[in-house]
This record gives sequence, C-alpha cells and structure tokens, in this order.
Amino acid sequence: MSSRWARLTAIVVLVAAAIGTALALRGGREFPVEFERSISSSATGLARLQLSEDGRLLFAAGGDGSVVHWLMPGTGSGEILSPTGSVPVTVLGLTPDSLLLAGDLSGRLRLWELPSLKPLEIESPAVPVTCVAFREVAGRKQLFLGMAEGRIVTVDDQGATPRVSGHRGVKALALNKEGTVLISGGSEGDLIWYDLQEQQQQQIARQKTHSAEISVVLLSPGGDAVISADWDGHVRVTSTATREVIATFSQPDAVSALAVHGEVIITGSWDRRVRVWEIKGDAGTLKSEFDTGAAVLGLAVTADGKTAMTVCGTRSVDFWKLP
Repeated sequence: MSSRWARLTAIVVLVAAAIGTALALRGGREFPVEFERSISSSATGLARLQLSEDGRLLFAAGGDGSVVHWLMPGTGSGEILSPTGSVPVTVLGLTPDSLLLAGDLSGRLRLWELPSLKPLEIESPAVPVTCVAFREVAGRKQLFLGMAEGRIVTVDDQGATPRVSGHRGVKALALNKEGTVLISGGSEGDLIWYDLQEQQQQQIARQKTHSAEISVVLLSPGGDAVISADWDGHVRVTSTATREVIATFSQPDAVSALAVHGEVIITGSWDRRVRVWEIKGDAGTLKSEFDTGAAVLGLAVTADGKTAMTVCGTRSVDFWKLP
C-alpha cells in the first residue's frame, strides 16, 4: 500500500472513530440512571417542546420547520403537522383553550385546533416571533406576540395591534394569574410589567432584574411569583404582589430552558445538564442534576413532576426520571 493510501486510510479510520464517538454520546454510551427512554421523529433539529395541560399531547419543533405531535406516553415517530414549514421554529406555544401556535424565523405563524389538529387561519407579522402569551377576557381571546425587533403585538378579533415594548428585543412573556398584567423579559435583562386593563396597555414597572439577556419568564403554579432566567445562568424569583426579587440562585452555564412544578424549579442548560432546584428562603438549593449528553434546548415536565422531557437539537425527545 502506498504511503498516500495509507494516510488516506488512517484519516478515514480517524473520522469513523470520531463519528462513532459522537454517536456513542447520544446512543451507545451508558446513560445516567435518570434516563428512561427516547422517542424519535422524522423531523430534524428539535429545539422547542410543549406538553398539554392534561398530559395527553406532546409537541416538538425545530430546525427544519416541522412541528411533530405524539399521543402520550409517546411511541413511534410521531405525526408531522400540516401545513409544514421550511425554516427554524422560533416559538411553540399552547393556549389554555386548546390551540397550538408555531412561529418561525421568517415571521410566519401557524395555528392548530386541538385535539383535532385542524389548521386555522392566523395573520402573520413577517417578523420573527420569539415568545407568546394568551388570555381570554370578557369572552375575547387575545394573543400577545413578542418580537425580535422589540415590539409586542396584540392579536384579537379586532386585528393585530403592534406596540413598542421598551425592550431592544422581547425574549419572553408571561401573564399574571388574573390575566390583567403582562410581564416581558428583554434582551437587555429587564423585566417590564404592563397593565392590560388600560386600553393602551401602559407600562407600570420596569426592573433591571438580570445583567444578561433573559431566556425564560414563567409564572409560578400559585401565581404569586414570576421566575425568570438568563443566558449567564442566573435565576430570579420575583413577587407578583411587590415586584421585588425574593429569591435568587445561579448555575455555571446559560439557562436555556426552565419548568416549574410546585416549589421545585427544573433548569436545562447549554452545559448538557438538567438541574432540579428547591426554593428555600431567598435561595435555591440544588437537589439533583444529571448529564443529558447534549445542550438542552427545550424542556417539559409531566403534571406529577416525576418525568422531564428534553430536546437537544437531534431527532429525539428524551425522557428522564426526576427525584
């Protein structure tokens, strides 16, 4: 064998070994004891995840624009919803009254009625949507869209009304328990509170809660606190009554996904780990953590708090036991 072919053979062997190692990290490796199972799909680059309130429907979306649906407990490759997409999905949200919304990088919105999965018409803003919140007041359904360029668009039976948010970019949205206050998290790290009872939806408070871009804003199950997290790994718990930070904790890397169950906060991170925190006083205590094998891009938790589901940019949804 010539030296040229020997070198080429060596390169092929090294590349094959590298591919095998990469596959082992998600396939052949020994998973932590928390690992339960995986379900795969024909979609690629799954990065968004939603579980319906009744725990019966699981949805994932990602880089190829597809939205995939499984009936829980989840088997097979799932069903890709029509109409399909072709660019990455930037937001995936479920309304309390059984609607599923997906927005993508082109600004296109898709809406489905559940459980029939019937597609519905919706006006698209042609600007990438980063987050979504829903409410119903006096029989009127309203949809709030956070935009990458800093606006919040209210969509209802009167049409679409864009407003300047005060953020450079709107990254996360949540509503208080009564649906009268909208809370937004921005790219500059601020939380802004808006009074929805006013026709102009006036800003009523602004707080420099984080020093980095906010990645997640969620309302606590009891509605008495807002949990926010940022790309520097900081988590803040803010009282909805006083708008003061009442607890804070940090992890070593960005909080890319977050879920809440009772007094427990579950975070997903770019450092591949899922961490389970318990709020005690003004701090979070780390109860457990495990390595998922890849950066966690999306996270959901079952209603009983016993199982977490993650997506990590592959074709699969992974299931993990929680303490």
